Amino acid sequence: MRTYQGAVTVEVPADRVQSFVSSAAAVGPCLPDILAFEVTAPTTFTAKVRVGVGPVRGAFDLNAEIFPDADGQGARLTVRGGGLGNGVDIKSRLALTPVSPASTELVWEADVAISGPLAALGGRLIDGQAAKITAQLFQNIRQTMTGASAS
Repeated sequence: MRTYQGAVTVEVPADRVQSFVSSAAAVGPCLPDILAFEVTAPTTFTAKVRVGVGPVRGAFDLNAEIFPDADGQGARLTVRGGGLGNGVDIKSRLALTPVSPASTELVWEADVAISGPLAALGGRLIDGQAAKITAQLFQNIRQTMTGASAS
């Protein structure tokens, strides 16, 4: 298991960020390389995402659930699934800190476990791609919330 972390500042009030990160309909479409997406409950969704790491290319089917913090200052997101004989298990934590009345810092940490042929690739190849995908999710959240075009 590897841990990735980072922070993004969102030019949106903390209560609006909390509402966004607590909603499957809002967070789900922010996954990178999404091919299909379906909300199954207010805090759960399924998705199919394109995966390409070294010689392994294809799609992963994912099940995700959001657990909003009772204090309104963050959420947890779990994602499980896989494809092509691979598995992925992600447990992430989002903490919100108001920077100003109109700006919020979103600090995130994600524990990522990969199994199957992808795990056999090991080392820098997997680490670099997993870090990139994880960071892109949180950048997409920031961009979606602020209305900036996704990259």
